[in-house]
Amino acid sequence: AGVFTSWVSPSSGNVTERMINQADPAQAAQDLYLSLLTRNPTPDETQDVTTYLAARTADKAVAVQELAWAILTSAEFRFGH
Repeated sequence: AGVFTSWVSPSSGNVTERMINQADPAQAAQDLYLSLLTRNPTPDETQDVTTYLAARTADKAVAVQELAWAILTSAEFRFGH
């Protein structure tokens, strides 16, 4: 898990750092999906990310890492990349 943990930890210019600094949650969702799945999120996926981030404003960094982890461990990522 160490390699994956480093992938989702915010660092210079990576997707999690960009999402943490992104004020617009819909843009953060687009950045996440384009960076990790090389596609735009569906409207439902955008809404899911937006809702999740809105509920986790107190600790956005952890929320962003959890979203990135969810994508990295998804079947779509495993079998499509």
